[in-house]
Amino acid sequence: MCPPLAPTISPPPCLEEALLMKLLRGMLPAGAVGALRRIRPQDEQLLTAAETASLPARVAVRRRASGAARALARELFAAIGLEATDLVRRPGGMPAWPQHAVGSLAHDDVFAAAVVGRSDVLGGMGLDIERIEPPDEDLLALVASPLERRSMCDGGTLSPVEALFSIKEAVFKAVYPHDRMFLDFDDILIDVESRSACTCYGRHVAWRMSAQHRIMAIAWW
Repeated sequence: MCPPLAPTISPPPCLEEALLMKLLRGMLPAGAVGALRRIRPQDEQLLTAAETASLPARVAVRRRASGAARALARELFAAIGLEATDLVRRPGGMPAWPQHAVGSLAHDDVFAAAVVGRSDVLGGMGLDIERIEPPDEDLLALVASPLERRSMCDGGTLSPVEALFSIKEAVFKAVYPHDRMFLDFDDILIDVESRSACTCYGRHVAWRMSAQHRIMAIAWW
């Protein structure tokens, strides 16, 4: 059984947001920008009319998170020389990124985040954010190959299975908009030492992960 992450003491809310923002920016690949903040009441009002119409009926808390993440992405477009646009939901659940842009949105129940980059620099990006939870052996059996189990437990780099889950989620989000291939967890093989991944059809992806206060994973190719 893999050892859990050492418990951390949660800092004050404003400091936690600043720490996570710093960690996110430190993981970004060259040519990408990112932002993170706490989800606030009324963030659902940040959705444009087109975005609201494209989203399935959801409880207010989910629309609030979607509004926060999309607003962050629109603010980031200027940093890479693109105009802000509606980020409507496409079939399959991914946002429709504007021409010349790639990116990813993520949120848990407290924080929303976005990363964007130019498509002439990056082929795709994926982002995931998760709470740190106690290890789940049933989840480990679902998401980890025998090789990944050994690298997690023997090397200690990826102790919690939730970290591996988050990395694979980020990899899927990075490749699916371009490749249009649905992937199960065992269709993605994670290499801990090189911080890379390979899909079952040969797409190679780089990733970075942080597990301070929240698990955050970014993947790109």
